[in-house]
Parts: sequence; C-alpha cells; structure tokens
Amino acid sequence: MRSPSIELRVTELESELQKIKFDIIGVYETRCKGEGCFILNNSGHHLYYKDGNIYNGVGFMANKNIAGNITNFNGVSGKVAQLTIRIPKRYLIKVIQVYLPTTGHTDEEVEMVYEDVDKLLFTSKASYTIHMGDFNAKVGIGNTFESSTGPYGYGTRNSRGDTLVNFAEHHQLKIINMFFKKKQTNRHWTWISTNKE
Repeated sequence: MRSPSIELRVTELESELQKIKFDIIGVYETRCKGEGCFILNNSGHHLYYKDGNIYNGVGFMANKNIAGNITNFNGVSGKVAQLTIRIPKRYLIKVIQVYLPTTGHTDEEVEMVYEDVDKLLFTSKASYTIHMGDFNAKVGIGNTFESSTGPYGYGTRNSRGDTLVNFAEHHQLKIINMFFKKKQTNRHWTWISTNKE
C-alpha cells in the first residue's frame, strides 16, 4: 500500500535514476506497508519492498532490463531483505540488503539484525553473495591483520564498526569500499551522530 507521499518519493526516485546506469540498487526507509513488488509508471523499473514505518523498510530497485532474471525476493524484516538473480543461466547471485539500527538503539537490536543476515547466508545456495546497505558503523582505517578490511578506510572505528568487521571476518567477507581508493571530495558523510560516535 502506498500513500501519496510515497508516490511523490517514487516519482523523484525515477527522475534521479535517469541520470545513472544501474542493475540493482538497495533501498531503505521505503515506508511501504507489507511486502511486494510494483513497477514504476514512467521507467518500468521494479521496486521490491518489505514493510516499513518511519524508521525502516528495505528493498531493491531492479532495472527493467534484468527484472526477468530475478528468481526470488525474500523480505525477512523491515531491516533485512534478499533478492536472488540468475545471471546468465547457470549462476545465482544472492544480494542481501541490510539497514542496521543507529547507535541510539540497543546492542540487542543490532544483534537481532545480524542474526537475520546470518540465517540468509545459509538458507539458499548461490554462486555469489553480496551484502549491501547501511550498516550504521564506522569501520575506520583497516588493520593489516584483518582480511576483511583494506587500506582505504576513513576516520576512527566505533563499536558498531567492530561488530561489522567481526561479522565480516567470521564469514570471510570483504568490506569492498575499503579496497579501492576514492577521489578526494568534501562529501565523506551524509549524517553526523548526535553523540559524536
């Protein structure tokens, strides 16, 4: 179910999508009720979503050119969802979208989300698995003894960053944006924590 305000946001999103090339985009704070998929009116792209309120809701925007390759959407919660894509005929890619609570939430809430992500790793087979989303963590500059981090982190790690790195290390995952040098810009963040953590 979509409200007029959601319809407006979808229209704005469609306008922005015309400026980029993409196959799959992870989205959060969707604020759509229930679970489902709808086709955007102007572009024909597909939006998969799992329920949300003012604080959550996750999903995926799938380009109309690959929408026929999607074999499954599994909305686990308003914080975790999975999309399975067949590319080409014999490979399955499992994409897990995550929206972790901010530092204002308890560690127990964060652990529950990680448990949901953990279950998805083992519930279905895939050739490749990609985790993406907003982990609300500062990983900082990587350490040489960590296989999950690279040399291009930014700032200082916080406790949620420790949790993310431990999760990645445990599952032999890579935090990919730390393995590539980014261009210098003034846009290193879009939000600053009120408690400065």
